[in-house]
Amino acid sequence: MRSLSAFNLTKIDNPYVDVINLIVVELSGLTLYLCDRNFGSGATECVFNGQRYQPVIISIGNATHGALSPVTYKSEAGRFSFVTDNTVPIGAASCFSKLILFYSFYFVPVTWYQIFEGATSTDDLIVRFKGAIEDYSNMTRSIIEVTCSGPELSLSANFGRVIVDLDTYPGADLSDLGKMLPTVYGSARFVPFISIDAGSKTPLVGSIAIDAVTISLTDSSNFPSSGTVQIDLEQITYTGNTNNQLTGCTRGVNGTNAAVHTSNTEVVEVQSYYYYIIGHAVKAISIVYVDSVRQTGNYDAYTGQAGNNAPGGLYDGKACIRFNTLPIMDGKIVSRPVAADIDGYQDDGSGTYTGTPAALIERPDHVFKHILIDRCGKSADDIDSVSYTASGSSYGTKSYALTVVILSEPDVRDLLYDLAFQSKSIEFWESGTHHLKYIPEDESTDKTLDSRIDLNSVSIRLANRTNIKNEMSATYNRIWSEGFDQAVVKAISADSITKYGSLKADNITYSYISAMAQALDVIGWQQGNQKDVVVVLSFSGGYHLAEIEKGDILQFTFSDGDQLDKSFLGLVSTIGLFRVLDVEYIDDKILITFEIGTDGLSSTFGAIGINYTGKTYYKPISIELTSGVIDSEIYYTTDGSEPTRGSNLYTNPIPVTGGTFPGGNLRAKLYKKEKEKPSSYGGGGPYSFKVKTPVISPSSGSYTPGATVPVLMSCETEAAVIYYTLDETEPTEGSTLYVGEIPITETTIVIARAFKSAWVSSEIIAEIYTFICAWDSVTSAATIARSGSCIVAIVDLGGGGPYVWQVSGIGFWFDPEYTLTSIETSEISIMLYADDTACGTATITVTGCALVEEIIGSVDSDFVDSIAWNDAGSDDTIARSGSAAVAITGSNSPFTWSVSGTGYTLDYATTAGLTNTLRADAAACGTATVTVTGCDGNTATGYVRCTTGVWSAYTNGCIISGTPDSKVFLSNILTLTLVRDKYEQTQKIYSCAGGACNSMDCTTKPCDLTNCLSWECADTNQKPCQDWCCAHITSTCVYGQYCMGNSQLRWREWKCA
Repeated sequence: MRSLSAFNLTKIDNPYVDVINLIVVELSGLTLYLCDRNFGSGATECVFNGQRYQPVIISIGNATHGALSPVTYKSEAGRFSFVTDNTVPIGAASCFSKLILFYSFYFVPVTWYQIFEGATSTDDLIVRFKGAIEDYSNMTRSIIEVTCSGPELSLSANFGRVIVDLDTYPGADLSDLGKMLPTVYGSARFVPFISIDAGSKTPLVGSIAIDAVTISLTDSSNFPSSGTVQIDLEQITYTGNTNNQLTGCTRGVNGTNAAVHTSNTEVVEVQSYYYYIIGHAVKAISIVYVDSVRQTGNYDAYTGQAGNNAPGGLYDGKACIRFNTLPIMDGKIVSRPVAADIDGYQDDGSGTYTGTPAALIERPDHVFKHILIDRCGKSADDIDSVSYTASGSSYGTKSYALTVVILSEPDVRDLLYDLAFQSKSIEFWESGTHHLKYIPEDESTDKTLDSRIDLNSVSIRLANRTNIKNEMSATYNRIWSEGFDQAVVKAISADSITKYGSLKADNITYSYISAMAQALDVIGWQQGNQKDVVVVLSFSGGYHLAEIEKGDILQFTFSDGDQLDKSFLGLVSTIGLFRVLDVEYIDDKILITFEIGTDGLSSTFGAIGINYTGKTYYKPISIELTSGVIDSEIYYTTDGSEPTRGSNLYTNPIPVTGGTFPGGNLRAKLYKKEKEKPSSYGGGGPYSFKVKTPVISPSSGSYTPGATVPVLMSCETEAAVIYYTLDETEPTEGSTLYVGEIPITETTIVIARAFKSAWVSSEIIAEIYTFICAWDSVTSAATIARSGSCIVAIVDLGGGGPYVWQVSGIGFWFDPEYTLTSIETSEISIMLYADDTACGTATITVTGCALVEEIIGSVDSDFVDSIAWNDAGSDDTIARSGSAAVAITGSNSPFTWSVSGTGYTLDYATTAGLTNTLRADAAACGTATVTVTGCDGNTATGYVRCTTGVWSAYTNGCIISGTPDSKVFLSNILTLTLVRDKYEQTQKIYSCAGGACNSMDCTTKPCDLTNCLSWECADTNQKPCQDWCCAHITSTCVYGQYCMGNSQLRWREWKCA
C-alpha cells in the first residue's frame, strides 16, 4: 500500500477532493515545473514548497504502471502522457516547440505528482508516475502531446557489460569476439570462462607426416613470425611463417614426441600462460574444469578481489584462471571450454547490498538490488524499501537463494521477471520505484473496500481459458557450461485433471534455482496459478483508492443483497482475498483490476519433488521424494500401477538399479493424512540403466612399423565386463574377454563393448591403430660410394603399390647406365646407383602407399673432401667499383658461392672450378664475407676488405694469432700489430725499468675468459674480454728486457664508417 500523509488521508476521505497535477521535466541545464491549473493567490500563486509552477498543462492522459498478467504475473511497461499549451512562453522560449529546438527532450526524466488543494509539505506529494519522455505523439501550433515510458524500458540499455574485442583483448579467441564476459551471482557450477589470451589457433590443412618440417595451416596470420606450436601432445618450433605455412620446423621439442597428425586437428600457439576470465571479481573459485573434467594442477585461480588479482595487472578486478600449460583431454588440446565452480559477486566492505561486508550476493532481494544499482545505474531511492525488506525477511526464513549466470547481453525486464518468479515473487515498477513482493502461503489484507465504487464500471472477464495446465515438471540446478539442469520437480492437480482432463505443460526450466525445496515451492505456486481459469474484475472509483498499488491484497465487506455484491455477480466474497493486477488513472478516476482464483490466493497446493527424472543412467541411483505439505504422506509404486494408500509408503530414499522397475516407471501420490483423496500426483520414468561406454587407450593413431602399441580398456560402470574383437566384427558376450593389456603390432581395428547383468549393454567403441608406410631404415643403406650401388627400401603394411620412386641429388640414379631418376615398380625395395661425380645426399621420394601421401628417405654419399679458403689465391683488399680474385682449395664440385656485406656481388653463384670474381659497387665499404659450400655440405669462408672503411672496436676478441706484421718500440712501450682477414690485433708491452713498473695498472680489469691463442709475449692462458684488456706477460720471450712489464691487448674489425 502507498503511504500517505495525514493531510492526504483526510483529503481522500472526501468524495469531492480537489486535485492539482504537477509535472517536473529535468532537462540538461533546465528544469521545467508545470501544473494544470492556478492555485494559491498573490505571492504564493502556483507555488508549492517554495517552487513556482507554470500552469501550461492542458490535460493529463491515461497513466498505468503496467498491468500484471493474472497467470504469469509478468508486468507490462508503464506509460503516461500529458498535453501542454504551445502558445505561451516557457523556459525563456516563446513556446514549448521553440524550447525543443534548444534542449533535447528525448529520454529525459519526468515525474508526475498530485497534491490536494491546501497541501504545503513535501510529504503531501503523491508520486503518480516516474519515467522518461519517449516521444511527441501530437504536435500542433497550439498544443503538444508528450508520451512517457516507465523506467523499466531503459534497464537493458544501461546494463553494465564488457564485450570482448581485439582492442581490449588482442589475444582473445576469435570465436569469443562479440561475447559478453559472464556475470555471476550466488554459488554456480560449471561457469564458462572466456578465452581472453590463450594463444592463436587454427586447424591443420591436410595431414602431416612424422618428419614434416613445413606445416600448412588454415590461417597463420595471427601466429608470430617464429615460435612454438602444439598439435595434440607434440610441441613444434618453427622459424618462418609465410603464406599460411610454418617453415623450418623442429619436431617433438620440450620433451614431447613427434607424431603423425590428421587434417583439421587444431594447431595452438604455445605461450608461457593462458588466461580465461569472467566480467568481474568473485568471492571464491573452488573447482576448475576443462571439457567438464575437474583439473588438479597446472593452473592458478584468482578471484579478482583486492590482493588476489592475476599478475601483470591486465585483468585486475576480474576472476581469472591462468594455465601454465595448454589444457589437454584425451590427448587433444582443449582450448575451450574452461569452466569453474564459483561463488559470484560479493558485497562491498560496507555491506551495501546484503547488510554484511563481503557476503556472497545470492538472496533474491540482494541480487535484485545489485542488478538495479550496480549493473543498471539506479539508486537506492529507486527501490521500494518496504516491499524489499518484507520479501527479504521471507527469503531468509525460507533459505531462498539464486544462482544467476548471465552469459549474453540480457533483456533486463525479462531477467528480473524470471528471477522474481523463481523466488515465488512478483516484481514491478510503481511510481518510479521497483517493488519486489514475495507470495506467502497465506496472504494478509492491505485494504478493505465497502463503498464509493462506480457500479457501472464493474467488468468481468476470464483469463487462462486456453492455458490451463494441471501436470507440470520443472528442471533446476543448472550446469551452466552445458546449458542443462540436473534435477526435476513435478506437480499434478488431481482436481483439475478431474475437471478438464490431463493437460500437460511443456517442460519448465528453473535455471536460477539450485535447492529442491525452493523448486518445489515455485512449481506448487505455478501449478496453483494455472490449474484453472482465473476471473479478472475491474472497477473504478475516486481518490479514496489513492493508497492502492499494484500487487496489493484487497478484501470487500458488504451484506447479502448489497448493490456492490450484485455488480460483482456474487464472485466476490467478504472472506476472499484478491490481488491487484493494475492501477490506472483515467479522467480523475482510479481503475483497479484484480484477480479471483479458485483457491483464492492461498498457496498451499502440494507438489511432489523427485531428484531423478526418467532417463538412462550409467550408475545406481537413489530416488528421493519430497513435499512441502505439512501432515502429508507419499505412496508409490515401481511397477507402473496407480498408487493408493495400500502401496509403498515413502520413508527413505529408494535404491534403484537395473530391474528395479519392471513396469518402467515410478508413480507416486501425495495424501493429506486426514483425507482419502490424493492432493497431487508425481513420479518419474521410464528408468533404464545402461553400461557406460568403455574407454580404449590410447585413442586411434598412426604408428611406425616395428612399434608395439599397448592397448588398455576400462569402464566406469561398477562390475561391468568388457568383450572385444580384432576382426572388425561386433563384440558379444561370446567374444574375447578383456583381462589386461593387448599388444598391437600391425594395422588393427579394436572394437569393444561392456556388459552387465540386467543392464542395457554399452555403446560400441572402436579405435584404429594404423601402422603407416615408412622408410625402411634397416634394409636401406645409410651411405653409398662413388661408382657404387646399394639397396633402398620402404615398409608398407597397408597393401599399397605400384610405387613411383624418385631420386634427387648429384650423381644418383636408379639404373647402372645412369639414365633413370624416376621409376615405377610394385617392389618395396630397389637398387640405387652412384656415378663417379656423386656427392652429398640422395633424397628418395616414394608415392603409391595406401595410407600416406609420400615417403621420403635418404642415402649419403661417402665422398668427403673438405674445402678451405685459399689465402694465396685471394686478394686481401678491393676498391670501390673494382674487383678482386677469390679462391678455394678442394675437389668436391659443384661449389655454391654467396657473399654478404655492403655493395658486393659475385660473378657466379655456382662453379665447377675453384675460383670466382668478387665485385664492389660505388658504395661498397667494410668487409665482404664470402662463403663457399661444396656438394658434401662442407663450407669455407674468406674475407676481402674494401679500401673504404674504418677499424671499429671488437670486444671478446682472440680472433687471430700469429707473428705480428709490425713491431714498434717507443718510450718504454713495445707495440706489436697483426692484421688477418677483417681483424686487427694490437699488443702493447710496458717496461719495468729500475724495478718500478710503468704506471699502467692492469689489476683493475682482470680477464675472465681462458684458452685464447695469442702471440709473442702474451700469456697463452689469457683471453682478454674487452678492448685494451690487461694480460700477464710470460717469463720467457724474445724481448726479455720487457718481460717483467705489463701488457695490453686490443682487437678491431674492419667495417663501414
